[in-house]
Amino acid sequence: MQLLPNILDELGPGRSRRLLAFIIPRRGLGFSVEKMAEEALTCAQASRMNESRQSADLIGRLRAAGASGVDDYSFKLKTNEKNDEIFRDLLFEGKAALMFLNHRWQVELRDRPDLKLQFAGELLYAEVKHFRRKEQDQKDEDAMLAATDELVRYGDLGKAEGSEAWEQVVTVARNKVGQYVEGAPNILVVESSTVSLELMASSAVHAIDEACGSGDLGLCRLSGLVLVDASGWKSLQRDVEFCKTSHAAMPLSENLCRALEEIQSETRFA
Repeated sequence: MQLLPNILDELGPGRSRRLLAFIIPRRGLGFSVEKMAEEALTCAQASRMNESRQSADLIGRLRAAGASGVDDYSFKLKTNEKNDEIFRDLLFEGKAALMFLNHRWQVELRDRPDLKLQFAGELLYAEVKHFRRKEQDQKDEDAMLAATDELVRYGDLGKAEGSEAWEQVVTVARNKVGQYVEGAPNILVVESSTVSLELMASSAVHAIDEACGSGDLGLCRLSGLVLVDASGWKSLQRDVEFCKTSHAAMPLSENLCRALEEIQSETRFA
């Protein structure tokens, strides 16, 4: 039987935290800590194999679709494969790139910002942010399963985390100001594994517009927001919302707006 510290090292930081959160309340209740940890390790190894296959499939799709910068992107995935949270965040960068490629955009995966995009000769930069699944999601799902004929409110992050979902999107947009390219249009692509962000694009953009109107020059570098619901809550489809900002230093052209609006919810990933 493996020792718990060795198992935690193998699991990596993200899975280790979740494992300890499960084990600690059960100490002294007749549970074998090492046995539970070994079972968790087996599940984690199977999950990691699945993620490895998913990564290889994604890399293959990106190459086949004509993306550039794939070698460097593949190296980043390989370097972070033992950190499951960062690894999954990076996977979503690739999925965002593939979404654009599938809609006739030219895409280069890069750093600061994450994507260089072109459509019909027009240039656009995109920074990608993955919102991970939240504890509130599980609480909401449990509440809905327990409900009979009453309506259940979901996605209420204001009470759970101290800020609403749209406020968290605005915070991310502000934190990434240094990565937007001056003299070019920039968008923020939010890949959301939490249902809490559903239909929050317009609220976030409204707040960004207000901030720009009040003199926030950093946020004025942002030309639009694309919100991708990757939570799987409603279906296997990835529903996409696009909202342009009203006070951008470099506004999106009508052609780019139409191209972004055409990215519909039929985008799927195995």
